[in-house]
Amino acid sequence: MTRQIRRFWIAFALVALAMGAFTLSSACGGDDDDDDSTEGDDDDDDDDGLPSGTGLSDGCDGGDGAAGSFDLTITSGGVERRYLLDVPDSYDGSAMPLVLNLHGAGGSPDGHRTTTGFSELGADEGFINVYPAALENDSGRTRWDTA
Repeated sequence: MTRQIRRFWIAFALVALAMGAFTLSSACGGDDDDDDSTEGDDDDDDDDGLPSGTGLSDGCDGGDGAAGSFDLTITSGGVERRYLLDVPDSYDGSAMPLVLNLHGAGGSPDGHRTTTGFSELGADEGFINVYPAALENDSGRTRWDTA
């Protein structure tokens, strides 16, 4: 397998993994079922349906329903990372699909947002877009560490 093909499949696997992780985490709000049954779960002593000692992360509070385009940062592993976030006007704080948009090597979130048209599509079709920035390597070129 050539190096380019290997890198493609690694990147594909990472995106699939990230989407799977988001799908699982988006379920953090639970359902609206009023059945508080804890059949087979004697360790659950609160009303969130989760075993004791666990709980919803801060990101699962549903947010305030703020729509718009945002230029934000997050610190991960001690490194500040920049990302763009586009939330459609139809967002009301409830669960909504999210698309993770990874730009190409040497690219930027701004350029990727402009050239893909995904933000406009998200506004029309009802999904949130996130455009993270890759880190720069030693030569100053942005790229994803997929090796």
